[in-house]
Amino acid sequence: MPVNRHELRDLLDERSRPAFDRPIPWESLRFRAHGPRGRRHLSVVVACAVALTAVAVVTATRSALPSPGHRPQVAASVVDELPPRLQTPDGKLYERVATAVMDSRHQDKVTFDVRVRDRPLALLVNCPASSPGALRISVTVPGEPGRFRLEPAPWSGCRYKAPYDVSPLPPGTRTATFTVEMTDRDDDPGPQTPSVWRFGVYEWTPPATPARETPPTTITNSSPEFTLVGQRTASWHTGGRVTLTVPHRGRPLILLAYCAGDIAGRAGIEVRVNGRLLKNALACPRTPSHGMSYTVLREITPDAHGMVTVRVGLVPKIPRSGTLTAALYEAG
Repeated sequence: MPVNRHELRDLLDERSRPAFDRPIPWESLRFRAHGPRGRRHLSVVVACAVALTAVAVVTATRSALPSPGHRPQVAASVVDELPPRLQTPDGKLYERVATAVMDSRHQDKVTFDVRVRDRPLALLVNCPASSPGALRISVTVPGEPGRFRLEPAPWSGCRYKAPYDVSPLPPGTRTATFTVEMTDRDDDPGPQTPSVWRFGVYEWTPPATPARETPPTTITNSSPEFTLVGQRTASWHTGGRVTLTVPHRGRPLILLAYCAGDIAGRAGIEVRVNGRLLKNALACPRTPSHGMSYTVLREITPDAHGMVTVRVGLVPKIPRSGTLTAALYEAG
């Protein structure tokens, strides 16, 4: 019996309506699809899925974060691929607050809103087995010009297996809009090629005990030998700045500044000596156990009290967990 276009549309709408209330049980369908009866059921569900994926399928869930001993409420459609909670090796804890899905066979863009509290955000991407292209991801805030960056830049969400950190949002932000677009799409991979991308937005908190490493008491790989005369450590979470003040006795001074944890090698440092900015301050190096990298303080002019004050601060564009340590050494 022939079916006209309007009847077909009404039929698809009727069949797809239940899928908005609960996710498609792919695992059980794959099991049932082995037999003739399973294939008949699968054909009906696939028809519903096509109707659904003609538009962005977005599930955004939001609830208060639970205590570490409990699982948070999550979107049932994306569970296994995007864990509700995950922890990085340095102890940073991620809690999932929203999810979204995009089928690149039928869409090349998905946009979804996320409620914001006072914690930094990050985005985790779960890719199809055979990625048909790269992604362009951006974050915007209502009433704010420009877009907020993700780091590292997600040219392809499949090459980086950890969450992308979002640059700090303006104070008081309550809603952020995530936009994911396909770029450099390959030729049509065909209907059998997996093409479902899944995205999870996470809030994160720094580790309870920030990673740190004690500076050595002496530096012996130079002549003369240098001895430690002052040290300070600060975390990004507490401001990421340290100040060292030591008496100037006319001897050469060197500064050892380094970072531990997630921030190591990924944030810059700014160094000032008695208020004068050093031009050679670059990326914050890793801890001394990865190799020494120190700065010789030249042309030092002490203040009126004969003291030298060195201020070292992090200049991260993206929130990070970890610590900054600065140590001053004087020639023996």
